[in-house]
Amino acid sequence: MEELSQALASSFSVSQDLNSTAAPHPRLSQYKSKYSSLEQSERRRRLLELQKTDFRFYWMHSKLPEEEGLGEKTKLNPFKFVGLKNFPCTPESLCDVLSMDFPFEVDGLLFYHKQTHYSPGSTPLVGWLRPYMVSDVLGVAVPAGPLTTKPDYAGHQLQQIMEHKKSQKEGMKEKLTHKASENGHYELEHLSTPKLKGSSHSPDHPGCLMEN
Repeated sequence: MEELSQALASSFSVSQDLNSTAAPHPRLSQYKSKYSSLEQSERRRRLLELQKTDFRFYWMHSKLPEEEGLGEKTKLNPFKFVGLKNFPCTPESLCDVLSMDFPFEVDGLLFYHKQTHYSPGSTPLVGWLRPYMVSDVLGVAVPAGPLTTKPDYAGHQLQQIMEHKKSQKEGMKEKLTHKASENGHYELEHLSTPKLKGSSHSPDHPGCLMEN
C-alpha cells in the first residue's frame, strides 16, 4: 500500500504554463495493467448478464463440458454439477416434458422470460411451479402420469396461493417479499410448500409431506 501511495503521489507532472496537460508517470502503468485485468473480467461477467435467456442457456450447455470433473464427486469437488435441459414453453412441449421419465426426482418447473436479461435474486420474470400445478395455473391439459398426479393437499395449496396474492394487493407484499428474500427462495417456491393451519409434525400429515 505504501508503494502504491508513493507511485500515485508522483504519477502526474503538472506545470503552471498555459494550455499545459497532465502526463502520467511511467511507474503508474504497472498498477494500471493490474487494474485493467480485473476490469476486463468484470466486463465479461456483465456482458453475459446482458445476454438474453436463450443465449445464456446455450452458453451454459457449451461451457460446462469444457470444465473437467464438474460431473463427478471428488475431494476438490464435493458436489456434482449437471446442466438441466430447457424446453420451449408451449402446450405441446409441456405435455411432452410432463410425460417424460427423468433419472432424478423432479421438484418443479422453472419458467423464464425469453427476452429478459439476468438479474440476481427474486424476479417476476422467472416463475416456478410444481408439475401437477400446470393444469390449474396455466390451464393446459396435461397427460396423466407420476408428475401430474395431484396430492391430497393440492386444493388447499391453490387456495392458499390465491389468498397470498390477494394479501399482496392489500399491502402485505413488502413483508412477504422480505421474508422470501431472507431464505433465498423464489416466491412460488414458498407457495408450493405451504403449512396447513394447525398442522402437526406427524410424517403422515399433508403439511409434513409438503415440507419434504
